[in-house]
Amino acid sequence: MAELFEYKCPSCGALLKIRPEESFVKCSYCGTIVERELDEDEKANASAKKLAAKLEKYKNDMYELERLKDRFLSTGVRVKELEKDSVRQTKFMHECPLVVPIIIMTLVVIGLIGTNEDKGATFLGGLVLAGGVYIWSMVGKHKEDVRVNEASEKLSLARKELEEVQPQYEKLKASFDPDVVPIQYRNDKALDYVITLFRTGQASNIGDAFRRYDEHLHYEKMEAMQQQQIDLQKQQLRKMDQMSSNDPNDLGSAALKAGAAVVGVVAATKIGKEILKNLKDL
Repeated sequence: MAELFEYKCPSCGALLKIRPEESFVKCSYCGTIVERELDEDEKANASAKKLAAKLEKYKNDMYELERLKDRFLSTGVRVKELEKDSVRQTKFMHECPLVVPIIIMTLVVIGLIGTNEDKGATFLGGLVLAGGVYIWSMVGKHKEDVRVNEASEKLSLARKELEEVQPQYEKLKASFDPDVVPIQYRNDKALDYVITLFRTGQASNIGDAFRRYDEHLHYEKMEAMQQQQIDLQKQQLRKMDQMSSNDPNDLGSAALKAGAAVVGVVAATKIGKEILKNLKDL
C-alpha cells in the first residue's frame, strides 16, 4: 500500500492525509484546500508537462495565425476587386439618366417637323422609334440594376468577412511571440518531437529538448548514410555475381570485376568517412 502524506490543516489544525497520486486535499472540517509539497522529480515532471502544453499551444497558434493571415489578405484583395467590379457594373443607364429622355424627345420633334407630305405618318414613325428606345432603355436598366445589386451583395459579404477576421488576426498577432522557438525548429517534425520529450519526461527544459532533437537528426542522417553504404555494397555484389556467370577465363570480365570491387570500396570508404565525421560532430 502506498504511503500517505500527512499534513496539518493551516486553518483548524486537523490531520489531513493525501495519497501520492493526489496533489491536494480538502479539509473535511473547515473546507480549506491544502496542496501537497512535490518532490524534485514531481516538480520536474510538472514543469515538463507545462512546457509540453506551452509548445502545443505555440504550434496551434502558429498555424492559426498563418491561416488567419492568409484569410485576411485574400479577403482584403477580394474586397478591392469587388469594389472595382461594383463601379464597373454602374454604367450608361445610371451615369447618364437623361440621355434616353433626350433621344425620345428628339425623335418626337423630328416626327413633328418632318418635311414629308404625310406628317402624321412621320410623327407616328418617330413615336414608334421613341417607344422602341424607351423599351430598350427599360430592359437595359433592369439588367444593369440586377448586376449592380449582385455586385453590391458580394461586396457586402466580403466586407463583413473582413470585419470578422481582421480583429481575430490582429489579436492573435499581438499575443503571439514567435521567438519562443528558434526559427529552425518552427515545423511539425521538430515541435512534435520536443513535445513528446516533455510529455514522457525525457527533457526538463527547452534548450535540452532542442539539443536532443539535433542529436536525433544526426542519428537519422547517419542511419541514412549507413543504409546508402549497404545498398551500394549490395549493388556491387550483384554486378560481381553477374560477371562471375561469364567465362572465368575472360580477361575483360576479370577486369570488370576488379573495377567494380574498387569502385565499391572507394564509395563505401567515402560514405564511412562521412559517418565518422558526423559522429565527431555529436
